[in-house]
Amino acid sequence: MVKKKINIVAHGGAGSENAHSDGTEKAVDTCYKAVQENTSLINAVSLAVNVLEDDGRYNAGSGSHARENGKVEHDAAIMDSAGHFGAVAAIKGFKNPIQAAKAVSNTKYRLLAGEGAKKFAENLNLEPAQLHNISGGGKDFSTSPTTDTVGCVAFDGASFVAALSTGGMAGAHYGRVGDVPI
Repeated sequence: MVKKKINIVAHGGAGSENAHSDGTEKAVDTCYKAVQENTSLINAVSLAVNVLEDDGRYNAGSGSHARENGKVEHDAAIMDSAGHFGAVAAIKGFKNPIQAAKAVSNTKYRLLAGEGAKKFAENLNLEPAQLHNISGGGKDFSTSPTTDTVGCVAFDGASFVAALSTGGMAGAHYGRVGDVPI
């Protein structure tokens, strides 16, 4: 089998410790393996972001910061070089918000927010989550101010895909939408 050439970069946020780099390495490896198995680039990149959302050490998915009311909301977005874009903002109750954003990219819409985004994800049967019950790959970093937005970018020589996911600013007002989905 001929290996496909691909460039992949994943990040665990501006303030993530080097000790957490194993999570981003796993995300890159997941993306690379998916591409080698002929998964589309957009699906491969979203799988990489799933890894980061599931890890628990980053401010996304299971490691997300709580808002001022103690609840967790997420923003996520994905885009490819062909112009497909999808995003969700202030969505709550789902394990992998990047999958909701990817699903939005396959509709006539570009951004869904709040209860509308939640209903959209429910209709797709995306995996729900009570974030206090998710165990990530490490201890709970959700209150750490040093973690930030996660993401992955991949380029296969012909096209690129970029995806981001975040729990937003710790202690932010409920309903705040950050820059990720915009």
